[in-house]
Amino acid sequence: MGTFRVVLAILACALSSAGLSACRAHDEDEEAIGYKRPVERPVDPIKAQQAIDEIVKTVWHGTSPNVEFDFDSDELRDEAQPVLDSVVNLMLTHPDVKLMLLGHTDIIGTEEYNADLAARRGKAVKTYLVSHGVPPPSIRYHTFGFSLPAADNATDEGRQRNRRVELRLTPREWLSVF
Repeated sequence: MGTFRVVLAILACALSSAGLSACRAHDEDEEAIGYKRPVERPVDPIKAQQAIDEIVKTVWHGTSPNVEFDFDSDELRDEAQPVLDSVVNLMLTHPDVKLMLLGHTDIIGTEEYNADLAARRGKAVKTYLVSHGVPPPSIRYHTFGFSLPAADNATDEGRQRNRRVELRLTPREWLSVF
């Protein structure tokens, strides 16, 4: 019900002649569900579009982008936003595309804890995508914990690369994927 109220508040902002009061109500709803607005930074629209185009090109060529996380965290980092926004754009433009999120961790901690952390990371990415309009049935996530490292867990840099959610896109229906 909370998400429905947020959507209504956004529509009220766009359509209301007294948009300011409706936007204040929207802000209160965002606070109620714990949404934190990202800090707005000046963006060069040409560079932003080039970055999005590059991500979309790599996705369509089979290279999946990753979203990295800080140690012991399931909160999205600022640098994840352009990647996820391009995935939102891609999935809204091509509704037949499905997305599998693969959650990973570094080797620090127990297997059980890391499995849970990887699931929370997958859920954080899914929540972001859904909150930006991607239909929830188009997204699934699976967790691997620390069982499939992308880099050497013996170094700080390697452990950082292993704290990730991989985004795998497919144009196939779910039944043909499994």
